[in-house]
Amino acid sequence: MKTLKEQVKELVGQLETKDGKVTCFEGKLLDAIQSMHDGHLPTNWIFDTTLSLIDSLSQYDFETLEDLEDVRHEIVDGCIDIYHHDLLEWQKQFSEYTEQASDEGLIGESSDISAQIQAGQFMKIDSMFCEIISLLEEE
Repeated sequence: MKTLKEQVKELVGQLETKDGKVTCFEGKLLDAIQSMHDGHLPTNWIFDTTLSLIDSLSQYDFETLEDLEDVRHEIVDGCIDIYHHDLLEWQKQFSEYTEQASDEGLIGESSDISAQIQAGQFMKIDSMFCEIISLLEEE
């Protein structure tokens, strides 16, 4: 059986970047990416964020899925947009995650719009991280 690190490298190999666009044409990652779209039309943001998550995973030394849990917040937080324009564009397609973050109390009453969207984005990226981790198997 392959190590977790080898499995992450395989996932990286299933992604291709061409003309600034990330694509995936085969493998179990393709099914996961389709699931990550939550019924939305395909979006570059999902593909780009998937690549960022997997690239980040490949930068860490880990032997167990529990080791990955230790860096989960750091990896997910590192993928959140910081520019207002990018956040507003994201909000147009994924507003339900911002609403969910608000419903779960992750957004304070005094939070500005960017912080509110970032809380929603954290929720979405965290669910994507979980989807990717579910593709990995421990020996």
